Amino acid sequence: MSVVDAIKAFTEGASLRSIVLDAALNAAVNYGGGKALDKLVDVAAPAIGMVGHKVAAKVLKPATLERQITRHHVYPIFLGGPKKGILAGLSSNMQTEFHNLLYENLIRELGLPRRMRTASAKEWEAVLRKIPGGREQMLRILIETSQQFDQRLGGDVLTSALLEQLETMGLLSD
Repeated sequence: MSVVDAIKAFTEGASLRSIVLDAALNAAVNYGGGKALDKLVDVAAPAIGMVGHKVAAKVLKPATLERQITRHHVYPIFLGGPKKGILAGLSSNMQTEFHNLLYENLIRELGLPRRMRTASAKEWEAVLRKIPGGREQMLRILIETSQQFDQRLGGDVLTSALLEQLETMGLLSD
């Protein structure tokens, strides 16, 4: 987020906390090669959250304080990813945006009904088994969605982490 974007966001009602978190995420993604994300999630985010709440509670409405950093599984569990898989730090808004884009791409490209947006991991597994090459198609769509999202953010953190996860699981073909 540029300084101009931050000022514009603040004048439009964004909280100081959310602007600081966006700036920290941007720095971690773009200048740390993504390696700073774990430290940001584990150490800086709670500290920023406490300071942000104390400052913003006096200045801004509490409803503007809802953004926080979440741990995002780069290979989503509902699609068969490991529970102890590689995680990336995303704001809750960014995580929601990513999952919306992923659901949209999966449903469109695999020709699935809209109700799959709320399907369980077992339902996804069953559906993917019924589609010829379903798992491979899903992985392709997941990689492409990560690439789309990374391009929007101006980096390649999610895609790199996903490819590393898939490689360690033996799911990438040479």
